[in-house]
Amino acid sequence: MKGYIKKLLRESLLLTENSLYGRKIIDGVTKKIGDSSDDTLNKIAIAGLYRNVFGNVQQLKSKEQLDKVFDDWYNTTIEKMVKTSAFIDNKDLATKYLDAYIENIKTLGNNARPFSFKKIESGLVDLVNNNGWIKDNSIKKANDIYNPKDDDIVYQDENVIILDTNTKAKCVMYGRGESWCITKPLLNYYNTYRIKYGATPYFVLQKNVKGNEHKLVIMHYQNGYAIADRSNTGDRAGSKSRVKPWSYVEQQIPNLKGLEKYFPYRGITEDEKRYEEILVRMKGYNGDNLQGYIDNEIRGLVINGSQVTDVDFIRDFAALGVNILDNQLKSLRPEVVNSLIESGYFLTEKGESQTNILNPKQQLRVIRIKIQNKIRLTGDEFLLLPEKERNNYISNLDLYTKKLLLRNSQYNEKFMYSLLRDEEYLKFLNSGLEGDMEIDRILLNSENPDKVLNMLGDKKDDVIDRLNNTQRIYEKIAAFISNSKAPDKLLQLFDLKDEYLEDMTRGEIKRVLEKTKVPYKVINVLGDKGKQFISNLNSEVIEDLLTYSKEPEKVIDALGDKVKQFISNLDSKGIRFLLALSKNSEKTKQILRKYGHDV
Repeated sequence: MKGYIKKLLRESLLLTENSLYGRKIIDGVTKKIGDSSDDTLNKIAIAGLYRNVFGNVQQLKSKEQLDKVFDDWYNTTIEKMVKTSAFIDNKDLATKYLDAYIENIKTLGNNARPFSFKKIESGLVDLVNNNGWIKDNSIKKANDIYNPKDDDIVYQDENVIILDTNTKAKCVMYGRGESWCITKPLLNYYNTYRIKYGATPYFVLQKNVKGNEHKLVIMHYQNGYAIADRSNTGDRAGSKSRVKPWSYVEQQIPNLKGLEKYFPYRGITEDEKRYEEILVRMKGYNGDNLQGYIDNEIRGLVINGSQVTDVDFIRDFAALGVNILDNQLKSLRPEVVNSLIESGYFLTEKGESQTNILNPKQQLRVIRIKIQNKIRLTGDEFLLLPEKERNNYISNLDLYTKKLLLRNSQYNEKFMYSLLRDEEYLKFLNSGLEGDMEIDRILLNSENPDKVLNMLGDKKDDVIDRLNNTQRIYEKIAAFISNSKAPDKLLQLFDLKDEYLEDMTRGEIKRVLEKTKVPYKVINVLGDKGKQFISNLNSEVIEDLLTYSKEPEKVIDALGDKVKQFISNLDSKGIRFLLALSKNSEKTKQILRKYGHDV
């Protein structure tokens, strides 16, 4: 059977993902549609690499159908390419590279792969260039910081180039590949820095310097300058809060000494003022369809040489410190919500209360932004992180916060496992009485206490010895069974478990059932003794169990028909008595309603 499957894979008769089709499928398709030209073969190659778009190429019935699906893929791909840093504002160049990819990709055989828009430089540009698939120079080299437009150069010598980047498009073009937020094709903060912070950005290339200072952004604010280098962190993030006099810039960047005149401050333009007025006016919008409102406001709105997009607009709007209504948030397209996430809106008091509206992927992004900003996570947020990220997060917390989060998570299983991989926390568990008490709490709250013990390493045997070495061993066992999520597994840790179960009285069984959150597991642990307890139930015991139990509905499920019959037969006096003494009257009311009583 394995040999047969390998044969099918070899001949491409089984549809594997993201690979070129084999000869048999290609011959079958070209024969079916009556066309085996190079154009068709190229399109079938693309269909194999992008099966999520084309589907099964064998289902296509005609050349026209193949052409239509291909054209849709081609046009969509070009639209996405010109939004990437590699092809921003250069559709001709994007078309040239995509055509070269389409015409040559099949020559790579089994090494042919689809390219990613997120890694388009290595996946497409380098692939085409390294294989020499573009033979001519008919397309002008894209402008970038190494090949700037002459009109944008305000100063140049053998060491440095200074560029006036007075539009969003220029910042994107000259900041290609860097992490500066004013250089992103999407989620761009250019207008925010201009309007809210009054910044005038200039790009600097230091030809004779390598590393983080090879490329710089000098932000000229009204009260001084800030430097952003390629690290984009701390004092080198261009923030308004890190403003310094020009003398500081000269001290830090010697190549700029005496060049302050090439960095003039540029005041807010009339266009930018008009844009701010639109943003402020939108604060008064109380309707539900915020997306529709935004679409209407930005139609034909060009600021700083670029069409304002909805993803830019929502972020600039959030920068005003607004509260967005739940229904307004629900009206936004996914990419607009993503932009709102990146703006930090969901770190605000209002935004934090709305993260339940987001999908899991978006919630995870908010959590990662919180971590980046050193904001403490809740237990629920922590649990949304993948395991590796959970472990990394734990390792960066202090011991107090680790213990606090464990309690706030209600001793969640995943959280416990993450902590038990943390060296500092394991050291605390070995610290004496406090550590022993914490181990007991973990064992009681774990569904897999045996796994917890194994994760304790050398401490495991000490824990088992401590649990068994006590004068009041029966009380210890009873306490563990009563409070454990897995009494059946926890009971196995005690040497005298069999003797304890044998000696249990009806009163002791009743007390354990009143305390436990998993009465059905306790009954199972008791075996024949549990069955005997159920068969001898009387109304007084049932009444006590329903009155004092933490989980009365689970007691009913565990003890069966006798308890259900007792509840069904209650009169008004019995109902009042039960409710008056109940530890959990709301749950008791729900039970009574379930069995037909009007409460």
